[in-house]
Amino acid sequence: QDFITSVDETDLEKDEPWYRWEYNVEKADAEEMLSRIQSRYESSPESVLTRTEGGYYVSQPIEKLGRIHGMEIVKRGAGGVADELLIEAQTGTYKILAEYNIRSVLCDKKSEVIRQDGSVVIPTSLLPSGFFIIECSKSGENMVGYTLVGGGYGHGVGMSQNGARALGTKGASFQDILQFYFKGCQVEKIEGTG
Repeated sequence: QDFITSVDETDLEKDEPWYRWEYNVEKADAEEMLSRIQSRYESSPESVLTRTEGGYYVSQPIEKLGRIHGMEIVKRGAGGVADELLIEAQTGTYKILAEYNIRSVLCDKKSEVIRQDGSVVIPTSLLPSGFFIIECSKSGENMVGYTLVGGGYGHGVGMSQNGARALGTKGASFQDILQFYFKGCQVEKIEGTG
């Protein structure tokens, strides 16, 4: 939370519009969210889990959510991306696994992403990245909406295009840039390749 809500002046991407963003869903529609969950289940059933009475999670179709009581990120990947989303609903407790699935389930395809430069984008299928924190707004015991504060654009693995551009602008060679992102790599000419 401290990382995503602050600006590190040494970050290569700190001046990019996507460096920090906010996504506010004022009115969460449980039926639309259920539809997105069902779509992810069809594509990846092992990534949509339901808690059983015994407290363990199993992959099974979800027919109804009812009112949503809350959501939270309960596990993050090594780099900090959301890796498990827990949804507490009227009909049960569910886990959505993996960054891509979480970005899809939370994207209502109509709310605006406001980038740090004030520009607005409406994502059509996925949130900009899995680097975010989530805060739910509630009425009584029910969630009515949610706000994500996030950073970056993309899956967050490998070389950042904006970071590479920033290094290049500062005079770094392509070898320097590759070494920065892929420590220990070596660029070599392979005989017979031109």
